[in-house]
Amino acid sequence: MYPNRCVLLIFMVSLWVPTERANGSEPESTGTATFPPFYGVAVIDLDALAEQLGTLKAIQQVVDDRQEELESNLTTLQTAYQEELSTVLKKQGEKPSDSQKASTRALMQELSSNVNQYRNQAQKDLITLRQKLVDDFRNQVKPVARRIALRKGCPIVLSKHDKVLLSFESEVDITSVVAAEMLAAIAQQKSSALQTTETNEPQPARAAEDSSPNVTR
Repeated sequence: MYPNRCVLLIFMVSLWVPTERANGSEPESTGTATFPPFYGVAVIDLDALAEQLGTLKAIQQVVDDRQEELESNLTTLQTAYQEELSTVLKKQGEKPSDSQKASTRALMQELSSNVNQYRNQAQKDLITLRQKLVDDFRNQVKPVARRIALRKGCPIVLSKHDKVLLSFESEVDITSVVAAEMLAAIAQQKSSALQTTETNEPQPARAAEDSSPNVTR
């Protein structure tokens, strides 16, 4: 068919795993991997991995907290604008002039525009924040997925996508293996942090030794 297009499609949807071969040298030997005469491809389900690691929930919590903060800021802004408008109307009295009415309408339009602008920017900020958190997660997964895939003789890792991957053998799915390795690393980090905390904690003062002379001699 169109081999160039097929190769391009693979690179577009893949969680690209660069290897030393790309720099003109042989891939790093893991001691167990046997490379076939063709490049193998591993598959990873990033959504399932994020679910197993608790990353999905953590990302959503960060986004929710930021959204709550932005909504609070918006409420504060609207309250300030309302007070500003009330002050203007109070100064104009019950029978404002035509010029004052025009000025009030212009002010209302300006304040409304500012509120809408803030709301739109807040939505963009949330989208940007979520994407950054997702990208950070992908960057954390890449070296682990690369190492595991190379052990299977696969220098390329594709992110599972139903609209792209029609089918694949379960043997090439490294999701569970990556999850296990990352969970073990997280547990190790927590253990090391706990040990560091315990080491840095001040030790209880030792009881003063009895310095009275021995009278039993």
